[in-house]
Amino acid sequence: MSRATNVCTIIASGDLTVNPPAGCGGAANGIFKPGLYKSGSTDSLEIPAADNHARCQNNPNAVFIFQAASTINSIGGNTHVILLNQANASNVFWIAGSSSTIGGTTSDFKGTVITAAAVTVNTGTQLDGRVFGRGAAVTVQSGAHITVP
Repeated sequence: MSRATNVCTIIASGDLTVNPPAGCGGAANGIFKPGLYKSGSTDSLEIPAADNHARCQNNPNAVFIFQAASTINSIGGNTHVILLNQANASNVFWIAGSSSTIGGTTSDFKGTVITAAAVTVNTGTQLDGRVFGRGAAVTVQSGAHITVP
């Protein structure tokens, strides 16, 4: 099944910035609308050490999908994914074509992480979601905390 509405390829470098492009439904205050956000065809998706907002416009059933052709990585230890206006962590998905490294000291992360290879949840991460590594290890480091929504 494909997702045809609100599909946006994030800038070529794969950076998930705090100000998503207006053409993607983003706003200058770092708010993402429901939809599918993709990296370039061979890029990683890098999540900067900043507040990234997923805003669902008062619809708790809205779905947010962040898809990387390669890896998904948090940059630094201060990554925050903040859900606004009734957005639900069980409707946020992070999909990586290979591996993922999530969070770090003082990171708050939301959503289900699905990778084709290994995934690591770093020490200090508070994850509201799930983590799946297809055919590879899922490592949850000491001090990381996962709550299933």
